[in-house]
Amino acid sequence: MIDKSKEYPERLGVGKPYVVDTRIQDYLNIYCLEKLNRKAETEPLKKSISEYTGRRRGPSYSNILTVNVLKSMGNKQRLMK
Repeated sequence: MIDKSKEYPERLGVGKPYVVDTRIQDYLNIYCLEKLNRKAETEPLKKSISEYTGRRRGPSYSNILTVNVLKSMGNKQRLMK
């Protein structure tokens, strides 16, 4: 269901935006994978969240998720920016 939430069906009419913010879905995937003890699969998702936040500046509730991901990655320097 999380992956399905990333889809943009044609019937919505607007189409898929150029840059899609999937940090919430990625964070939920990370949470589920960690609970299933499949932590090796979380690294690409964590990297995706971190990179998206680095490209986009400005306030967003999704930035709170990024702080949690950066803490789990041990990336304290990025937290200070």
